[in-house]
Formats: sequence, C-alpha cells, structure tokens
Amino acid sequence: MQYDIAAKVVLSRCKEAVLSVLCNLPVTSAFLLETAPQETPSLRRSDFVLRATFEDGTERLILLELLSSWKSWIPIRTLECRCRHLLEENLPVISVLLLLTPAGSATDCYTDEEVHYRYRLVRIYEFEAEEILRKGPECLFPFIPLMKGGERLFEEAGYHA
Repeated sequence: MQYDIAAKVVLSRCKEAVLSVLCNLPVTSAFLLETAPQETPSLRRSDFVLRATFEDGTERLILLELLSSWKSWIPIRTLECRCRHLLEENLPVISVLLLLTPAGSATDCYTDEEVHYRYRLVRIYEFEAEEILRKGPECLFPFIPLMKGGERLFEEAGYHA
C-alpha cells in the first residue's frame, strides 16, 4: 500500500513508457478510460484501463493493476475486471499486473477446474536500476529504488530512505 499512491501518480504521467519499457508492449499511444465501478458484488474499479494504439495500428485495452504485495485472490479479481471490460468495450484486453515488491508465490496464470487465465506479471524488482537510470525515460526514475541495485544507487547519490 505504501507504494500505490506514488506509483499511480507516475503511471498517470508515464503511461506509454511503462507499457513499452516495463511491460514490453509496442504501444505508440495510450489514454486512460474513465470507468465507474460496476454493479458487481465487489463494486471494484481497475487501477488503470488504457485504450492503447500499437505500432501495427491495432487498438486494445490494457488493464493495468499496481500491486505493492501479492495476494492469492488477485488473479481472480483481475479476471473479473477483464471480463467486464471485454463486454463493455468490445476490444481485446491485455491484463498486466505490475508487482512492486518481491513475492515468491506470485505467478503469471490462474487455473481452476474450468478456467485457465494467463496475464502479464511484471516484477519491477527484477529490473536493473542502472539500466533504467542510463537509458530512461526519466519518468520511470521513481521506480528505481524498487529495482535491483536501486537502493545502492540512492545511497551513492547521498539519498537515504
């Protein structure tokens, strides 16, 4: 929870860079869809629903969830949101879970007796901080302390968490 607010601010200003650099999606533009909570038992709203145009000219929705920690029910909640947006927007949906802190139990799929659901699990903490610092873009710099070697870079620069 402590990272959620800051990460959401960064994402609201850095959508294309997060999608192309961190999520490896060839996006040329993306804009946030304003959606209201739906009349489901959870009245859940997605963190970010983006309508994105890809390099090949196709459009898709990207359902992007920010996670400061992993819970076993997250894939089911994300699947619920994905189904709702598929019905509403009638566009293909890419589900991305952006995990900010290490979690050994995190996985990139959910399976039960009837459903097999695969999504992109992006582990921010596995990115090399020095590479992001060297290559940019600058709007991703707030994520550097969460990446490999990020704390060391901050200590070298004289910052203390």
